[in-house]
Amino acid sequence: MAKISSKMATHKALLKIHKNDTEVAAASSIDFLPYSVPPIVKFNHPFLLLIVDQYTQTILFMEKIVNPTEK
Repeated sequence: MAKISSKMATHKALLKIHKNDTEVAAASSIDFLPYSVPPIVKFNHPFLLLIVDQYTQTILFMEKIVNPTEK
């Protein structure tokens, strides 16, 4: 299981009191971040890129990258 940390927690509440009724509402949210930043992977040599369906093992997309540093 990945470790996560919370970035910010927010809670907002509303309470309106009228002569004949009362209105109440509340909402909470928490923003999570990964505990550690994943490493940056740089491709500086030719490679083959495949997108494969996990269920059927069918190749859906295949591309050969000859010069990944070329823009």
